[in-house]
Amino acid sequence: MRFLLKRLCLILLTVSSIACVAKQPQVDKFSTYFWPDMADPKISLEKVIDTDFIYENRSFWEKFFGIGYDVKPLHRPFAVAANDSFIAVSDIMYGVINLIDRSDMSLDIIGTIDGKHLKSPVDLDFEGNDLFIVDSEKNYIIRYNVLTEKSKFLDIQMKKPVAIKVDHNNQKIFLADTKRNTIIVTDLNGNILNSFGGKLNYPLDIDLNTKEKKVYVLDSMNFRVVVFNYNGKRLKTFGEIGMKPGQFSKPKGLCLGKYDRLYITDADFDNFQIFNTEGQLLYFLGETGNSPIKFYMPERVYCYEDELYVSDLYNSRVKMYKVYE
Repeated sequence: MRFLLKRLCLILLTVSSIACVAKQPQVDKFSTYFWPDMADPKISLEKVIDTDFIYENRSFWEKFFGIGYDVKPLHRPFAVAANDSFIAVSDIMYGVINLIDRSDMSLDIIGTIDGKHLKSPVDLDFEGNDLFIVDSEKNYIIRYNVLTEKSKFLDIQMKKPVAIKVDHNNQKIFLADTKRNTIIVTDLNGNILNSFGGKLNYPLDIDLNTKEKKVYVLDSMNFRVVVFNYNGKRLKTFGEIGMKPGQFSKPKGLCLGKYDRLYITDADFDNFQIFNTEGQLLYFLGETGNSPIKFYMPERVYCYEDELYVSDLYNSRVKMYKVYE
């Protein structure tokens, strides 16, 4: 009897161990998610940040006393931004910003700034330690310092702001307004300098090549990418509607990363596609599902140095990739 009990305990421990390992996939489990291969990778999945990840990285005392959060972390992650010290992720369900300290992966949840509640924070961008926040429902454009917690609400008249990128060197802010189908350019204080767009239809996301002074616009309802110079002159267009690789069905986010690669998420394909700046498709990654290498409605994508962040909305997580030359 004692022998049987020991065998039973051993089996239970083994099953529990396997379950724990399955629940927390390690980086080496991601070896199937390299492009083009492990011998010469161009991109690799490095980390999956989700609710479990946040709870596991709480401090000893937070775990000891069972200290949690007012809302579930990363429940519906939408926009992402990163710098050397922080990763910021907006949650459109709760109307908050999940601010993750990269030194210890601790979390601070920001739902109110200067006494004003956020409602629909749909885009973020870091410039130094200033986090720029776009709230599309309240028409807020906020400059918030994550260290001092000082903030400034920029008085920019927009109908439906949805995207923001900041060029500190050239002292400019670029914003997309989907109701006006326009890109608005301001100085760092929010004073409007210019606007352009032409025949845009629901410009949903933007990114910048600050050296060449180019603006990349995800023209979502025209199913294409449009490239402008900083003065608003159209330079290039690529993309079309369709269900084949290189085409777009429901494009959601765009970023221009290191090595001049464009990353574009598509919620219908549940993947992101990789293009060069000429519009040539290089590769695509992802499919529908909830395993670490799959997506369920990817939204925004953010490029920072050699890192790529993709929000995986209905899988309640953000994936962090490393890109290579």
